[in-house]
Amino acid sequence: MNSCAPNRIKYQFCDERTAAQKEYVDNVKSGKVDALENIAKTMGSKGGQAFCGPSNGFLVEGRPLVPTAANRIEIRNEARCSNFGTDPMIGAMEWMGREIKKEYHEPEFDQARLIVGDISAPRGGCIAGRAGRRAHKSHTGGTDIDFAYFNPYAGHAPEERFTRTFYVASNWWMLKKLFKNPFACVKVVFVDKSHIRALERYAKTDPEWSKLRPYLRHIRGHRDHFHMRVGSGPGAPGCASDPDMEEAEDLGDEEGTVAKNPAEDLQDEGGDATDEVVGAPSFASLEDAAKNAEEVDPPIRKKGVASVIAPATAQAATDESTATGADRSLASGVDIAQTTLPPHKLEPAITQKYAEKRRRRTASHRTKRKHRR
Repeated sequence: MNSCAPNRIKYQFCDERTAAQKEYVDNVKSGKVDALENIAKTMGSKGGQAFCGPSNGFLVEGRPLVPTAANRIEIRNEARCSNFGTDPMIGAMEWMGREIKKEYHEPEFDQARLIVGDISAPRGGCIAGRAGRRAHKSHTGGTDIDFAYFNPYAGHAPEERFTRTFYVASNWWMLKKLFKNPFACVKVVFVDKSHIRALERYAKTDPEWSKLRPYLRHIRGHRDHFHMRVGSGPGAPGCASDPDMEEAEDLGDEEGTVAKNPAEDLQDEGGDATDEVVGAPSFASLEDAAKNAEEVDPPIRKKGVASVIAPATAQAATDESTATGADRSLASGVDIAQTTLPPHKLEPAITQKYAEKRRRRTASHRTKRKHRR
């Protein structure tokens, strides 16, 4: 069960595309077809698309997720042709990409992207990694997707496309949107427990937290991305009418399992026990700056600074006691205390000063741990 059949052991799956799938991609990229309108019009007309279970299924008439000017989507490796899913899955992600474009419209966020890894092959089935091993336990029926943590400052501080840098306010905003998308109910989102703890510290006073927390699950191998599983149509979180949620994703995207492109190494970033999440403020510690926004978030206070959750090897956020004037401002230079932007836009750019402080702290922890051994 940890390997794929010989005919599935290959880097890319483009040879499995049908003529209709190729034509659809061309029409969407050329602007002849609006992907979201087409999904809304045709969803459900094909009958079932995902068959069997997440780990032993296949996909019928899979729809590709296509990056366009209408959305903020980037496929991590489009040449792999593993960006195919069911209509509800692709509808949800297409809708989310457009929501990001609509929400993060300011010039300082013009490089923000929803970065997507593997969904499924054009006809589903096992996706092989190196030496014939499975790259994922699931991803066989178009109902599972990997996508990077949302980084609204992409382009201002270039990073790897899948990174452990975790902007807690922005990602909480994105998760809430995804759980409410009009195309697919969300069964479960797999993510590392350190980020679940960060989200809880930040959003525990948000009324949505208690509703959505049961559907955020820890699973190893997910320190640098989300893994989401959806149902066969729209609905409330958990997909009560389609309860195939408990099947674990215990091989998904672990280091060394993804097939290697001769031109690009797709291996996910690894981690260690010191990769701890720090600095997440509570919703209750901020004032209501979003009361006039389209989606009202819980109250926030002007004194607080929404933080950046950063990896031990890179950066971390400042808190109020250490923030400098530059730290307390947006990338555009707008002072947080005077802005009316919603909280998910109040995260300051990460400072090199605090990054160095975090690196020293991590080195100290490692030294102490070595001495204890």
